[in-house]
Amino acid sequence: MGAVVTSDADVRNATFSVAICTVNRLALVRETIAATLAQLGGFARGRLVVVDNGSTDGTVEYLAALAAADQRVVFVRETEPGLYFARVRAIRAAAGEFIVFLDDDAVPDDGWLFGILRPLVREPDVGVCGCLARPRWLAPRPDWFPERFLDEFAAFRPPGRRLTCTFPSYPPGLGLAVRRHACLELFAHPARMAAPLGRKSTDDTKPIYSGEDTDLCEIYARNGFRIIVEDGPGVAHAIHGSRLTPDWFRRRFRSEGHGRIYLCRRFGRPVLSGLTWKMFATWPLLALLRLASPLLGAQPRMLVMAYYEKSTGAWLEAVGGPRVEPWPLQIEADRA
Repeated sequence: MGAVVTSDADVRNATFSVAICTVNRLALVRETIAATLAQLGGFARGRLVVVDNGSTDGTVEYLAALAAADQRVVFVRETEPGLYFARVRAIRAAAGEFIVFLDDDAVPDDGWLFGILRPLVREPDVGVCGCLARPRWLAPRPDWFPERFLDEFAAFRPPGRRLTCTFPSYPPGLGLAVRRHACLELFAHPARMAAPLGRKSTDDTKPIYSGEDTDLCEIYARNGFRIIVEDGPGVAHAIHGSRLTPDWFRRRFRSEGHGRIYLCRRFGRPVLSGLTWKMFATWPLLALLRLASPLLGAQPRMLVMAYYEKSTGAWLEAVGGPRVEPWPLQIEADRA
């Protein structure tokens, strides 16, 4: 049995960096940083790393002034666009035993930082710890918006217990703490650099292969760590009005279908398996329901549309997607 923990001192004395990556969200990142710095005051050896990924809205000036005024804040810039590259820069700039990724539009609740660090500090087999989230609406919620779509914004409802996660249901990176380990070197591997996930495209006809968070979690899982979502204080995640359109969800779900199959190939998993068969098998039924969708209510109609797009994306990727080589996922024994 492990040692009995009798106080919070072990967590309060942990060395870690909170990493926030941002671009052109000055008002939102101010809120997130203010809430994070308020919590950092309760830790002896924590700091904040903020990576700007090409802002033009005054964010750079704000962050430079903040870093000059507060020695806990480290400000760095990443000129290569994309969240993947910004996170790699954050990993390289971070110090300490743990890194806590926080989205620039996610405001942490009181006690969040302590709650997400505690499992990593006290349980050596936990490699990644996610958190709960709730929606913070920046625009009115449309009548056609079904509850299921909240998961697209990582707005998890509290489960009332800790969750242990496996592929493909890993926690999102809006609030994600990881143990510093050689796994992070694999995340920044040249093979991933050459084909980064999540890079934006001006061509709406091409899928966006996202899943940076899934990739990071898969690396830790393949190297024997547990991936969990802790049932404790979480974050309030902003839901932007620009995303509350049917077209945005069509593209999002179509890309999800593509992305699931693409990641299976990148992870060396079979394209057709217990993790993917539903997306393939339900396409004929969804196609029929889509024809009848004018007879449905607004929310059922949106759900049919969304899952039809996801199933279609999966089929298109399985048949015509690139046959890519698996990424490295295992740490060499002498580096573990």
